[in-house]
Amino acid sequence: MSNAQTVPATGTPTTDALPAENYKLIDALGHQLRVYDEGPADAPTLVMFHGAPHNSLEFRFNVPALVKAGYRVVIPEHLGAGGSDRPEDVELYSGYHDYERALAVVDALGIDTFYVEGGDRGSLPLWMLAALNPERILGLI
Repeated sequence: MSNAQTVPATGTPTTDALPAENYKLIDALGHQLRVYDEGPADAPTLVMFHGAPHNSLEFRFNVPALVKAGYRVVIPEHLGAGGSDRPEDVELYSGYHDYERALAVVDALGIDTFYVEGGDRGSLPLWMLAALNPERILGLI
């Protein structure tokens, strides 16, 4: 994974990438999703869903503060985004399929209960997780 480079108004380049060693590929219903996972496995978990057309770097400034506050942070990159698979079948890109893959990711990581955050495209798995699995959701952001 290459580091994302930005140049702020001062003209000084900065690296805004999340640490590469915290990414893993997870099979989610037959498709490989790249998932960022940082923090203690036994910590309260916050699963964050990015919008479109973004990827896990949408949360690059939030992650350090959340981990420092004692959370485990998990950020699945949606199908077609970031380092996840990019199949051509448009039927795979529905909100319901995003929800199913999100559930497959938390199950693969052994996460029983968690907080969830999402906006834009990420709001679809957020609301479906809350509506269809309320016993697993500790709170919504």
